[in-house]
Amino acid sequence: MDIREGVFIVSTRPRSCRTDIWSTVIMTKTAFRSRELFVDWPKEIALNFKKQKPRMTQSSIRNFYNEVKTIAGLVRADEARFEENLVRLHKLPSLVHYAVYKKESNLPELFLEFVEKNYPEAQKSREHLKLFADHFMCVIAYLK
Repeated sequence: MDIREGVFIVSTRPRSCRTDIWSTVIMTKTAFRSRELFVDWPKEIALNFKKQKPRMTQSSIRNFYNEVKTIAGLVRADEARFEENLVRLHKLPSLVHYAVYKKESNLPELFLEFVEKNYPEAQKSREHLKLFADHFMCVIAYLK
């Protein structure tokens, strides 16, 4: 599996990696209207997650989404404390790693790859964090 860094996408080969999307998205503000970010890529990610073993349950991924949503809410409520609130986001990759590799896990390694590739982008700014939370919500919706 390939993961396009910084664009919240998990895709199958032979798609090329695109690392320039985030700078373009934030500079032009097109992400807020981007069909790719909120429809196309989440559908593809959800489909890839469904194909993985062990079989991912919606509740297992929802726990992590709820944490991201909470962090984004804290940042929106108190934008001046963005860095302070990011401490919780910094814990996300290690918590996902533990959940993926614990005995009787129902999260595939591909979910860990998704988090590890996109976590650095989500921590860059309030806008990035909001986009990640919104994108993550769309992925969960397509898992149904």
